[in-house]
Amino acid sequence: MNTELKTITEAARETKVFYEADVVVVGGGPGGHTAAVAAARNGAKTVLLERYGHLGGMATGGLVIQLLMMSDGSNEQQIGGICQEWIDRLDPVGQVLYPKKEEL
Repeated sequence: MNTELKTITEAARETKVFYEADVVVVGGGPGGHTAAVAAARNGAKTVLLERYGHLGGMATGGLVIQLLMMSDGSNEQQIGGICQEWIDRLDPVGQVLYPKKEEL
C-alpha cells in the first residue's frame, strides 16, 4: 500500500477578504439557521452562507411545511429551543402548521 500523500501545486494568488468571522455556517436549513443563531447569541461573530435565495431548506424551498411531532411518542414535548421560538413567532400570524400540545 502506498502511504505517500499526493500533492497538487497551485500558483500563488491574492484573494480578497470580504468578511472575517469566528464561525462560518454553510447552509441555511433548520440546522444551519439554528447553528448560526446559537453562535451569534453566544457572542461569536457569525456568517451564514446559503446557496439558494431563501432560508429554511426544504420547509421553504420544497414546501414541506409540517413540523413533525415534537415528542418521543409520549404526551410530553421533547423538542423545543429555537424550533419552539419559530412556532411562538409564526403562530400569531397564522404562518405555521404544527401539532398542538393536546395532539402529542
